Amino acid sequence: MHNEGKNILVIDVGSGSIGSAVVSIGKTKTITFANRYELDFEDKVDFKVLLNKVNLGIKHSLKTLPDKNINEVHIFMHSPWHTINTKNVLLSNPKEFILTEKLIEQVSQNEIDAFMKNVMLDFPDYGNLVAIESTVPKISIEGRNFDNPFGKKVKNCEFLISIALAPKSIITDIVNICEKSLNIHSQNIKFRSATNAFAHVCSSLYSENNAIMIVDVGSEITDISIIDNKTLLFGISFSQGSNDIVRKISQANNTIFSDSKSLAFISFSGIGSQGQTRQTENNLTLLATNWQRSISESLAKIPLNSGVPKKVVLICEDKNTEPWYANTLKSDTSTQYFHIDGKFHIITPSVQALKNYIHVNEKIYIDASLCLLCITI
Repeated sequence: MHNEGKNILVIDVGSGSIGSAVVSIGKTKTITFANRYELDFEDKVDFKVLLNKVNLGIKHSLKTLPDKNINEVHIFMHSPWHTINTKNVLLSNPKEFILTEKLIEQVSQNEIDAFMKNVMLDFPDYGNLVAIESTVPKISIEGRNFDNPFGKKVKNCEFLISIALAPKSIITDIVNICEKSLNIHSQNIKFRSATNAFAHVCSSLYSENNAIMIVDVGSEITDISIIDNKTLLFGISFSQGSNDIVRKISQANNTIFSDSKSLAFISFSGIGSQGQTRQTENNLTLLATNWQRSISESLAKIPLNSGVPKKVVLICEDKNTEPWYANTLKSDTSTQYFHIDGKFHIITPSVQALKNYIHVNEKIYIDASLCLLCITI
């Protein structure tokens, strides 16, 4: 638990923007500052070029921070800047042994070391990856899951290790930027998986112990996660995001990025004329079909024993495009029929509702995606 009086900087590294927020720890957690900086728009995505823009975006975001002493920095990585791997581990002994937290930590570290060694041997291109976060989201004894299994006498137990990996060069660059800009030591800079964070907080807020699907729409990437009993069971990504909407509108109307984005907001928010809204929807018909197809193809890769949950939490990096993605998901009747034999129950987190879990200072605008990450601090 964090000590009172700390100021924690949250940095949300997306595929098209950088979110930043300061969370002050007192008797309650309070968001005292928030900002989202949009990276320069490109007609075509080049992730090598985009990476340089991410570094510039972080530098710009740090310059906008209020004059506060930052004690810790938590950096949440989205796709394509990190990947998650999971592994089931079985501990077994003919004689009973006491299951302890230290034992799980030791075995987990051994598994992580072995995994990284194998990755570097089998996939040389992955040799520059580092583990930024490892968690044990599930421990079961004789097929039963326990929130706190430690201290129990067992002969065997099974637990799940989740390892988040990111390119070492990206991590090094971001650490250097934070150290220079914030005058903070690297040991106080923590990297975390946004996918894991969303899995934990959305399970707690929206599903209790039931299964949910999280659809996280970034500017250039869409992530799909299947969560059950607060455990990430399956994850997959595909290269389509909200910037594609702006590109399509720009092509159809021969307008620049900022004007196209404004037109999207007017159309999706319902404040535009019916004719304007209808024209925008027609321009995006093919895009909607392609996104729906990518969702369906992704769900087809889910292991049969996992299944597709009906409850869907939709999180959009660009809040303005959320209504379009929600309607596109709802209108995809074939995917819903083939995968769940019914209709999706779509939840779109609102900051107003999230204020029940974290205090937000007046006159501060924060999007739901960044607010959810702040709650996990």
